[in-house]
Amino acid sequence: MTDAEFDTEISQTGQVQSNGGISITAAERRDIWDQIQKCIKKRLGVERFGLWFKQTQLMELSGSKMVIGVSNVIKKQYLEQKYKELLKEITHNLTNKHYEVRFDVAPDLLRRNRKSRSVENHDTDEAEVASADEKVPVVTAQAKDVEEQFWGKRHCFERLIATESNRLPFLAAQEISCKQNPRFNFLVILGEPGFGKTALLEAIAEGAKSSGTGKKCVYEMAETWCNDYYHAIQKRSTRKFRNYYRTADLLLLDGIQFLQGKAAAQDELLFTTKTLNTNGARVVLSCSCNPNELNEIKPEIRSLLKGAFWAELIMPPAHERVQMVQQLANLHRIRMEPAVCSYLAQSFTLSIQDLNSAVATIATYASLERRYKIDMETANSALTASGRNVPKSISAEDICKAAASANGITVDSLKGGSRARNICRARQMAILLTRELTDLSLSDIGRVFGRSHSTIKHSVVKASKLEKENSSFTNMLAKIRKEFGR
Repeated sequence: MTDAEFDTEISQTGQVQSNGGISITAAERRDIWDQIQKCIKKRLGVERFGLWFKQTQLMELSGSKMVIGVSNVIKKQYLEQKYKELLKEITHNLTNKHYEVRFDVAPDLLRRNRKSRSVENHDTDEAEVASADEKVPVVTAQAKDVEEQFWGKRHCFERLIATESNRLPFLAAQEISCKQNPRFNFLVILGEPGFGKTALLEAIAEGAKSSGTGKKCVYEMAETWCNDYYHAIQKRSTRKFRNYYRTADLLLLDGIQFLQGKAAAQDELLFTTKTLNTNGARVVLSCSCNPNELNEIKPEIRSLLKGAFWAELIMPPAHERVQMVQQLANLHRIRMEPAVCSYLAQSFTLSIQDLNSAVATIATYASLERRYKIDMETANSALTASGRNVPKSISAEDICKAAASANGITVDSLKGGSRARNICRARQMAILLTRELTDLSLSDIGRVFGRSHSTIKHSVVKASKLEKENSSFTNMLAKIRKEFGR
């Protein structure tokens, strides 16, 4: 029963049947749905609620059945797999009745969604008449200029900063992008959000375009690719969709973790990748985590990914971040004092994107203020004026207090000479974090803890090994880092 049919029935009878033949009015129905949505928002948070439940409606509530309307097939499949049990639980708690919850595409929401897509894309009509092997976007002259600037200047290998710790992903990207006969034709780039996966994929696309290795290069966000595929299913135009992607010389999909739980899209990716590999084409995928950690990926996809070359982007250590800041400053044509470079490298440690954004903010501020030599005062003024949160500097004493508190000991015990196991572990933890979160040298750290340079070095090595091997030690470190926003 659609919402319109439901409203028609209500206008005639003023009520609707629920469990056991008990009638509820339209107002009560709306009230139940409002309460359910409030509970969902409380459980999931505003962001996830807005993403998955904002455009939903209660299509049917009769007998023991509840049907929730959504705007497209993707949402329907995702909500059925992820939130069906949650809806049952919330509904039972509110009504004290057991409902069989299911999701369906609501015609009015679908029309509204398509209309929105049409307005945003401005290319629906053109895409309908495009030839089978050509995708025709509507691009204005201004958009072309922006695109040329985007591809030709910003996201290319020459403008990426390859640190020693991320040398392998950079070399692998150049190999598959620029060489006529690369050692591999299937690459998976791993890395947490903000570590540079998208920039590297865009550089691969530009490299292939410049070197001529990718005459037909297709770069797409995995989410967009998935939405287009389901849209092609609805419009019965999968042949055109497949012909476009499966005839590419280079296919790049960014963020395949989005395909979790989408069985049909995973099958399409599987066969598309196999087709491209068989034809000698190149495929590059990115993922925000190790694919083995994706819980809702088919075994066939896991097997496929094992045949790729994997390269992981990581957050560079402190000394490499300092070099990054210096190189970023050179790209922006500003001169930064060494103290500023060190300060930014120690302050912005969560992602490369944050660090890059901080330098760009300072460079923009300096240009507007006509300052081309950046000292600490200018850097702080720039970050404050732009509304960015300037991370609080962390001292060795702050770290000692946090490590002592986390391990249930005193700071004096931590710095003392006790060789008790729990105290030694807390001390090693504090030394490692001091080395990681401050710019103090080993000798400086030694003076804080009353120990020699060699003892501090040994403690750092020991703690680093424990972090890899001891889960409780690792969890404790993560908890302390979180306290400092790291």
